Amino acid sequence: MCSRFVPSATRCSPRECVQPAADVALLFTFALQLATIYLPWLNPIFKTEPLSVDELAFCLAMSTVVFIGVEIEKWMIRRGWLYGAPANASPASRASK
Repeated sequence: MCSRFVPSATRCSPRECVQPAADVALLFTFALQLATIYLPWLNPIFKTEPLSVDELAFCLAMSTVVFIGVEIEKWMIRRGWLYGAPANASPASRASK
């Protein structure tokens, strides 16, 4: 059972929190989006056109920059270098700042 359904003292492993229906919905939505863009007979209906390799590479590069930036931000927050004390610090150590 997922932790949102049990008291905070009881925790579950991440594998127990998996929601298969959400995973299927996510994959189905992704497949429909790709079909809308890349199936030629759907292009005129939705007024889309496939991205070129250069455009896809640009999108991947930009999303990678954002991903790395967010991961660096989270790393800095955990160490207390950004936004004050880290989230797992004790209340006493937060009050001293």
